[in-house]
Amino acid sequence: MDYISNLPDAIISYILSFLSTKSAMKTCILSKRWQYVWTKVPALDITEMPHSRRYLSDEQQIHFKNFVNKVLLQNDVSCLQCFTLRTYSEYDYDCIESWLRAVEGREFSELNVKLHCPKTFYLPRQFLSGQKLVVLKLEGFMISNMGHSFHLPNLEIIHLVSILFDGDLFLKSLVLDCTALKELLIDGCYGFEETLYVESSTLESLEIKECAINRSNYVLPFIRIQTPNLRYLSLQDALANYNIGELKLLIEANLDLWDSEGYDEIEHHALQLIEKISGVKSLRLGRTDVVCCFEDAIPNFENLIELKLAADFVIHELLESTPKLKSLIIEEVDCVGENFYSKVAPGCMSSLEHVEIFLDKRHHIRLAEYILKVSTALKKMTIYLHPTTIKRGRAVYQSLLNLPRSSPICQVKVVHLD
Repeated sequence: MDYISNLPDAIISYILSFLSTKSAMKTCILSKRWQYVWTKVPALDITEMPHSRRYLSDEQQIHFKNFVNKVLLQNDVSCLQCFTLRTYSEYDYDCIESWLRAVEGREFSELNVKLHCPKTFYLPRQFLSGQKLVVLKLEGFMISNMGHSFHLPNLEIIHLVSILFDGDLFLKSLVLDCTALKELLIDGCYGFEETLYVESSTLESLEIKECAINRSNYVLPFIRIQTPNLRYLSLQDALANYNIGELKLLIEANLDLWDSEGYDEIEHHALQLIEKISGVKSLRLGRTDVVCCFEDAIPNFENLIELKLAADFVIHELLESTPKLKSLIIEEVDCVGENFYSKVAPGCMSSLEHVEIFLDKRHHIRLAEYILKVSTALKKMTIYLHPTTIKRGRAVYQSLLNLPRSSPICQVKVVHLD
């Protein structure tokens, strides 16, 4: 017996909402009774190439445009859970605008628009005044200021990727006016004149990636962050002048910052940044450029329990500043100097319980050996071996398992990476 066919259309529509619109239409061919059910699906996912990065031919683009026009004409659901439009080919402005105008009067909880649009694109203002909008994701086009006020009382998540702004005001106003905002991602955006502003009393998660330097290699004078409720901060960028307010609630930080050529006052700004995040419990340092410039003045991380980093010549100073460290993940072994092994072991080695270390050269095994030797409370060490290390033979694998250790309960696990 076909139980699915006996389900009400509303339930079938809900099930189909988890598929792309194209897949939902194909599924409805399976039953005559379902033939038009896709027109009532409360989600539209229109993606030009869901499984391919190849550009469409001219003929394929025409087919895609006809498909989109048909979908937007026949699906008339007034309240959508999600509207997604992703294109990789270059369509004319009028075409894209007509698609968005077709859903302008509807309510939706999530808006996801990714375009390849070389001209300034005016996102219909209706999209930035939705009472029910919770998630907003925009990628790949230019946005004008569109005025300086927005009404998005329920918006919690904003992702902005490869967006060209017309100055500083759009982003500043958008974030300030979203009184329920919890998560903000700004990735590869540019067009700021003086300052990238992020000011929000509700924001809990903030990620900024590659926005400090624009496409003319110009470093932004200021990145201003005033987010007193922040729990997670990720900065992956050239080091700039970060003007950061109090972060007393910050729990986790990810810093992958590098020194941009010719940048002045790097030491002062790097130290200010590190001091602001020194109360975190979890920290990842993708690069240690931000620390190297003031290695003699590293602040204490009194609450730090988990540290991820690349091991280089400042690793001893970093470990000395983390008295409560329990988990250490060494993502890469770079240039650990001889001084590291000759100095007194950092105090955190008496509290360290878990270590993961990625090794790609045989002589880096010395670091794993040292940690096992001085970590008296260690429970487990996982060693990840790069294929170039494994080629030396099974002797490497066996020698790692037999490394002497100070902790009687420590287990060593060796994982071969493909």
